[in-house]
Amino acid sequence: MRALEDLEKTLPICEANPARSSVVQTGEGMGIVPPEIGGDEAREQLLRGKEMWIRNPREAGPILEKAYLLADRPVLASIVSAHTSNPVLPKVDILEYPRGSYHSLEQAMAESADVKLLGLADAGLKELPDLSIFTNLEELTVYGNQLVDLPSSLRACQKLKRINLFRNPLHKVPDVLFDLPQLEQVILGNSVSEDELKRLREALPKAEVR
Repeated sequence: MRALEDLEKTLPICEANPARSSVVQTGEGMGIVPPEIGGDEAREQLLRGKEMWIRNPREAGPILEKAYLLADRPVLASIVSAHTSNPVLPKVDILEYPRGSYHSLEQAMAESADVKLLGLADAGLKELPDLSIFTNLEELTVYGNQLVDLPSSLRACQKLKRINLFRNPLHKVPDVLFDLPQLEQVILGNSVSEDELKRLREALPKAEVR
């Protein structure tokens, strides 16, 4: 106890309740802390970017990145850039997918063995090509397209863990998904009925299906 008392005397006295920066509320509920650097332009860009982020992260990303640079917050700008490039990653880690993340189908097909994440969101696709060449594929993101089904060649992607099919005009769960028991996450959204989702959950009891 005497040692603790001596230690306490050497420690600086800290303010018990430091003042918190005011937060400006935004539509998605998270709000922003007004930047001290960058003035009104940085503040307006931050507000605009945060309002857009939920519905269109690809367009909001560059706006937020510019705003954070204006506000002298380079780390946050880098995080936004990483999220914009890989919108489906569960977290941003500079060591995750340092290689293997592709957003160009042409480039991905040319380097198929290296592809771990294939992101083709909002690309206007009506169908996907033969996917059997992507034997190391772990994540497929094709939300916001015009897909009504998935090719049977996806069965060859036995390392696939996550697939995002949100905002595609699917009438039912693609049959090929039932042949991929290693799946950990399947995102379908409102594309199919609750009965179809239930059927897939029963086939993939360990996966997150929504």
